[in-house]
Amino acid sequence: MLLRKLAVSSLARAARPPLARRALLLSTQRLRSTGVLEDDDDDAGARHGIDTAAFLAEHQIELVGDVDDVDTTPLQDFRDITRVDDDGAPAPLPGAIRTFFRQKSFAAPTPIQAQALPLALQGRDVVGIAQTGSGKTLGFLLPMLWSCAEASKGEKAAKREIGAPRGIVLAPTRELAQQIEREAAGLAAAFGSRTLCVYGGQKRHIQERAIWSAGRKLDVVVGTPGRLADFMRDGVLKLHDVRFLVADEADRMLDMGFEPQLREIVDELGDKERRQTLLFSATWPEEVQELADEFVRDAVRIHVGGSDELVANRAIAQHVRVMPSQAAKLDALYALIEEQKSRLGGDRSRERACHTVVFCNRKADAKWLAQQLERDIRGRAVALHGDLMQNARDHVLGLIKGGRAQACATRPPARRPRPPRHGARGCR
Repeated sequence: MLLRKLAVSSLARAARPPLARRALLLSTQRLRSTGVLEDDDDDAGARHGIDTAAFLAEHQIELVGDVDDVDTTPLQDFRDITRVDDDGAPAPLPGAIRTFFRQKSFAAPTPIQAQALPLALQGRDVVGIAQTGSGKTLGFLLPMLWSCAEASKGEKAAKREIGAPRGIVLAPTRELAQQIEREAAGLAAAFGSRTLCVYGGQKRHIQERAIWSAGRKLDVVVGTPGRLADFMRDGVLKLHDVRFLVADEADRMLDMGFEPQLREIVDELGDKERRQTLLFSATWPEEVQELADEFVRDAVRIHVGGSDELVANRAIAQHVRVMPSQAAKLDALYALIEEQKSRLGGDRSRERACHTVVFCNRKADAKWLAQQLERDIRGRAVALHGDLMQNARDHVLGLIKGGRAQACATRPPARRPRPPRHGARGCR
C-alpha cells in the first residue's frame, strides 16, 4: 500500500516558483488530439493504462511526501516523456533527444527512472534512494539538461558570464564525476548544451583553461565538492545562475568528509526556493536525512527497496572467511582467483578481462599485493590508490577496461575527518 505523507502546507505549495508550472503531460491521447505525436509513435505504450499500485509493489517502491498535485504515474517508455512549456502548450521530447535514445537503445526506464523523471520534469525536488547501478544518472541528467536548454532559448549568450553554469552535479570521487560527465556530454550535445568536469588530482590550470574555453556557453559542471568549492572561492566558477543542483551518492560524500564543502557550495547558491534540487543516495542514514531536510524543498522521496535499513546487495553472493595469518590469506586469495578462472570455462577473452578486485587497508598493501599477484597468477595485476597522479590512474583504469589487466589491488577512498555534529555551522 502506498503511503503518502502530507509534509507541506498549501501555503508553501502556492509559493512554488514558475518551474513547477512545467508540468508533465501524461496522457498520450491529449497529445494525439493536438497532433504532437507522429503516426509512427502510435505503438508507444499508453501511460494512462499503467497500474501504479502494482508497479510500486512489484519494484518495492515507496513514495513519501506531498504528491496531491502531481501525477506519479510511472514512466514506461522514454518516448512518452512530455512537458508543458510556460505558455501551457504540450511539448514532447525534442527530435534530437529521441534520436539519441534510439541510438543508445534506451526504451524501458529502470524503476528509479520511471518514478524520478515524471516528478523532476514537473519541477519537484526529488530524493532518490536506490542502489548503485540502478540508473539514477539518467534520472537527473535528462531533467537538468532539458531545463538548461529551455532557459537558453531566446537568451543572448553575451548576457551570460563566463564560468556561470545553470546546473551543477556533485559526486564523491573523480572517477564517478568523470563517468557522469561522459554520460552527460552526449545527451548535452543533443540538447545543444555544453558540460565539463572538475576534480582533484589534475592540475588546476588545465581545468581553468577548459572553463574559459567554454566561455558563456557552459551549462552544466560536474565535479567533486573539494575542487568545485576551490573554483567557487577563487571566482573561477560563479554559481549565482545555478537553478539546478544534483548531489549524487550523498551518503558516500558524507562518509568521505565532504560535508563542509557541500554546505559551503549550497550556501553560495542561496535560497533553495530559487532552484530545483535532486539528491540521490544508496542508503538513507540519519546524516543524509538531515542533509536532505536542509537542501531540498517540498521533496518527494522515492525509496526503491522497501526499507530504510542498510542491507547487503542481494545480487552479490558474500562469503566471510577468517584466516589465521597473512600467508594463509594469500593462499586463499590465489585459490579464489584460480576458482574464478575455472568458472570462465577456458574462454580466453573473458580470462583476459579483469575478473578479480582486492580491497586492502593501506596503499602500501595494494602496491605489494599487485606485485605478488602479477608474479604468481600468470597474468597482469595493477594497483589503484590515491598516491597515483590522474594520468597514472587513467592508465590503470584503461588497462582494466581494455581487458589488459586480470586483477586489481586497491583500497577504498580515504575518508576526511567529519566536522563536529554540534555547532558544525558555526565552525564553517
